[in-house]
Amino acid sequence: TDTFFLNKFYTMFSFLFGLGMSIQMLRAGQKGVPFRHLYLRRLFWLLVFGLVHAIFIWEGDILMVYALMGFFLFLLRNMKPKSLIILSIVFVLLNTGLYVLDVASEEAPTKVEYLEYKSERQEEIEFFRTTSYWDATEYRLESTFEVEDPWLRSQAPWFDSYQARDRSPRVSRALP
Repeated sequence: TDTFFLNKFYTMFSFLFGLGMSIQMLRAGQKGVPFRHLYLRRLFWLLVFGLVHAIFIWEGDILMVYALMGFFLFLLRNMKPKSLIILSIVFVLLNTGLYVLDVASEEAPTKVEYLEYKSERQEEIEFFRTTSYWDATEYRLESTFEVEDPWLRSQAPWFDSYQARDRSPRVSRALP
């Protein structure tokens, strides 16, 4: 169901994000306002809101990702349409290839692994149900920058060094 229903919003919101950038760029040009400062300021604040949301409210926030991708999109704003289409095709093929390799390399989880995963999720749910807001915030702060994608971690070694740190003592004590 994730493929057909839950993840559809990624494509739609990504399209709307790019469309929003192009509309802002056109309107700034019509008004004679420098687009660069306006757009980069908006991305900066989107990133700030994303960080605040991810740390203080919910760690599954997507605003940071949109802000970071917006900075990348900004660099592509003056490319010719043909070049953008070629780049898009390359990214889609690269993403598809990496996904296929990732799926092909994974083994189906054993029943024991599944039960361990389920137990860990239950412990995490219990932690959030019983802990203080500030302990939960500390947990979210530490887990906000964790990356679970092995390919992405291999491209940015500092992700692994950050994730190798133990959880804070308060959170570790709270989790069995």
